[in-house]
Amino acid sequence: MVSASNTKHIGHIDCPGGGQVWVDGNILYIGHMRPPSGTTLVDISDPRNPRKITTIDVPVGWHSHKVRAKDG
Repeated sequence: MVSASNTKHIGHIDCPGGGQVWVDGNILYIGHMRPPSGTTLVDISDPRNPRKITTIDVPVGWHSHKVRAKDG
């Protein structure tokens, strides 16, 4: 198991395996590799209790493993 002295686990959200993750303000964006999950948005204003806002689904054959956001 990998360990790091400068990190600490403080919260958890259960979601399908993801690709790229991105934080803009208090929103975490998770790009997924397999349909139907496309991109999941998570409210991380309380990092100990992240709350899923929504998942944007994609059709079979698509993926959205890369995600970027800026200024809301």
